[in-house]
Amino acid sequence: MIDSIIISSYSIFAAAGVTAGAFNAQRSWTASAIMFILIGLPIIAGLVFLQIFLSKMQSKWPGLVLPGCSIFLSLIAGFGFLLFTIAGARVFISAIAILVLFNIPTLIYSAIYMIVRNSKKDLSKKNQEIQKMNIQDLE
Repeated sequence: MIDSIIISSYSIFAAAGVTAGAFNAQRSWTASAIMFILIGLPIIAGLVFLQIFLSKMQSKWPGLVLPGCSIFLSLIAGFGFLLFTIAGARVFISAIAILVLFNIPTLIYSAIYMIVRNSKKDLSKKNQEIQKMNIQDLE
């Protein structure tokens, strides 16, 4: 049953002038998109929640782990690209583009860190003011 549906859909595409390679490319693109949605998005969401959790910790250092790892990986990618290509002007421009693209997660993690830490500082200032007011009310 399913084979006949696939064959009939293939014959429709063939009648429309779509080649077998284009038909398979369309199917593989759809499979790639589904795999990204099922695997990639949960991983990205998990890393964002991990960054928020680490940024909320008392010490400032755990919140800097993911941005540090991201910078390290971008440097590895950039230097690895330079190491395995033939030198030229376009190679250095490409290496800079790789560094910029690979540092996008670093910027996102750093922004999350700064937003969470600043909101935490604002809350601690408000708590200190409330404690001062409570002390004044007791006197």
